[in-house]
Amino acid sequence: MQRITRDQARKFAFDWRDEPLLRVQPGESFEIETWDASSGFFKTPNDKAIPANRPGFGSHPPLANPIGGPVYIEGAERGDVLLIDIEDIEVGDYSWVAIGPKRGPLGESTRWPELSDEYTTKIIQHTPGPSGTMRDGTMQFNDKITWPITPFIGTIGVAPDREVATSIDGQGMWGGNLDIRDVAVGNRIHLPVF
Repeated sequence: MQRITRDQARKFAFDWRDEPLLRVQPGESFEIETWDASSGFFKTPNDKAIPANRPGFGSHPPLANPIGGPVYIEGAERGDVLLIDIEDIEVGDYSWVAIGPKRGPLGESTRWPELSDEYTTKIIQHTPGPSGTMRDGTMQFNDKITWPITPFIGTIGVAPDREVATSIDGQGMWGGNLDIRDVAVGNRIHLPVF
């Protein structure tokens, strides 16, 4: 099976001028290894979301939310509809949540003042399930709170016709940073070909 490796998945825009990393036939399965949205920056609670400390955050827009591609589909033509079947998603050993001062919906909250004063990073460990894999595993927030791992693809799309859209905040009819939980294993995504 053809694959784009994690080291190749370091693009931060959907750019129609980029050369394809893969060329596949219609219906051919392929694999894309990806980074998390921080390109692997957050590994411990000591890795704070301070913009000056994060590689790529001096750029505008920031170099965050890396993507792998492009993938050229042989025979696809302008006006076609691309059907993408998500066959599998393999997750790593942990997830993270990073919060900065006065950011997000709880940033100004008096109920959770710890979210208003400092940068906080929470590493959430993943535990394999009965199958021995993460497919039926759980996420462990703390000793009392766990929930099933339900991975989804946050950013997926095709290159727009003329514009270059960033992978961190761009979205449109071509896809982009959608963060829709339905972009998951067993589902089919429809995208236009430009």
